[in-house]
Amino acid sequence: MGRPGPLAALTGLLLGACGPSRVGPGPALPDLQVTWELDAQTLLPREGDLATITFRVRNATPSVVVLRDLFLLRDFMLPGSTSAVASWQFSQPGLLTFSPERAEWDYERAKPGPRRPVFNSGCLMPKESILVRARVRLLDMPKDFQFTYYELSEEDVRRKLYFEVRKEREVKYRLLLSSELEGARIPSTNEFALSHRLVIFPHADPQISRPLQKSVRVQVELQPRPFTLAQAAARLGVPVPPRDDYTWSAVHGAWAIRHAKGAALVSPAAVRPLPEIVQLERFFYYVDALVPGKVQIHVKGDALVQTLQERRLPLVAQHRQVAIGPRVSVKETDYFLFMTAAELLGFLDLARELKLGLDVDLTAEGGGRITAAR
Repeated sequence: MGRPGPLAALTGLLLGACGPSRVGPGPALPDLQVTWELDAQTLLPREGDLATITFRVRNATPSVVVLRDLFLLRDFMLPGSTSAVASWQFSQPGLLTFSPERAEWDYERAKPGPRRPVFNSGCLMPKESILVRARVRLLDMPKDFQFTYYELSEEDVRRKLYFEVRKEREVKYRLLLSSELEGARIPSTNEFALSHRLVIFPHADPQISRPLQKSVRVQVELQPRPFTLAQAAARLGVPVPPRDDYTWSAVHGAWAIRHAKGAALVSPAAVRPLPEIVQLERFFYYVDALVPGKVQIHVKGDALVQTLQERRLPLVAQHRQVAIGPRVSVKETDYFLFMTAAELLGFLDLARELKLGLDVDLTAEGGGRITAAR
């Protein structure tokens, strides 16, 4: 599976749900075929629930296909609303060097080196399939997803695709000869794999070559909440907010609504004002996805650290070495808070009192952290 740019308008075939099965059927066309299925554990999906969607991606073309990204499409006119769900193009820790004379890459995982996002785990031979899972919040249905990928000609495969070759403790990536490609093109029969092979594809950069696009529409019939968004907005005394200005917080049993004067958590029992939260939907997605674990809050700024220490909050110091020259490094310290979802409510009140801004960074592996700063 892929690893936690501007996009064009939706193109390609839109796949819809078909009856109560909640499975999108895919036509037998010579292209990148995508079908989807909602997690079987979600028997009666309700609006606001977090659910896992499994996509089966099949290369039905006669060419080699290299996947790049999977995006959840939102509002193209709203910066930051379209987000990457997965990426098959990534970097790995270690030293990666290219030899022009030998036309191959040497990879030494144990040696430090700059990160180079040229590794790819989405190389599909004709007739191969892989699975990719996306966890999303069931709101604003239907949801449109977009796969970006490259379809390689025989010449492209010979000149641009570097296959992994292992020999004793050496790991190299090199171009294959025509005779070797015949063996490499034999498709895997494992249709439930997350990946079949790891290659280096340095040309998977939208600035170098424009990827193709495959769009998929996911439509699920949702059970409404007893306490609706319209009721929450009325209780708050504001109009029903547009998309991206509200979300559901499952752990708190409330709607999070952004309005002209701020934001609030609104439940049948109470209205709780919120501090400034840059990404409202992603913030509460992170909290819900982490339950029953603890959320991580990165506290930024010496003055804020001192203020929270004076308030006796349990800050955890983490030290790291930062290189400032070839052989010179200095020690820097980061401060974190670790809180349950229930404890987070008290911190949100404090953040509002101190006029803090909160944001969230999500990783492709499903983790992330909240950042707090003045």
